[in-house]
Amino acid sequence: MRPDISVPGSGCVAVAGNQCTVEPGGTQNSQSFTFDKVFDVDKEQEDVFEQIGAATRDDILKGYNATILAYGQTSSGKTHSMFGPGGGDVQALAAGHPMYARRGLIPRLFESLFAWVGGTDPEEVSVQITMSAFELYREDIIDLMGPDKSCEYRIRE
Repeated sequence: MRPDISVPGSGCVAVAGNQCTVEPGGTQNSQSFTFDKVFDVDKEQEDVFEQIGAATRDDILKGYNATILAYGQTSSGKTHSMFGPGGGDVQALAAGHPMYARRGLIPRLFESLFAWVGGTDPEEVSVQITMSAFELYREDIIDLMGPDKSCEYRIRE
């Protein structure tokens, strides 16, 4: 998970099991939410991959399409969780780089998929992997894989 950027000790989120409680300004205004899985701030990227990425990989290898969605307010850690420190900077994703162990869900998923592909016999198995990555921000769609980052897609209600 993305490291906390606020003042130490000023957190307003408590995690217990699959429940997350937000306490902005004290317990009087708290709200609790229940999810399938909640990762507390002490969890590592590897933990997130083992819980989400490995199951997604297994489904992909069975022939299913997969979507991983990160949702949240600006600076909440979506890009960090999906790509890792530096937003997926290619150099930081190289083995041996100091940030390699903190790479995010998407690089780990692709490493895992390509490791599986590398272990197959090309005479027996035909593999095609495609990926799209988009960011929706306000009224704009940004193609995170495209060279110019812009897209022709429109958001409709």
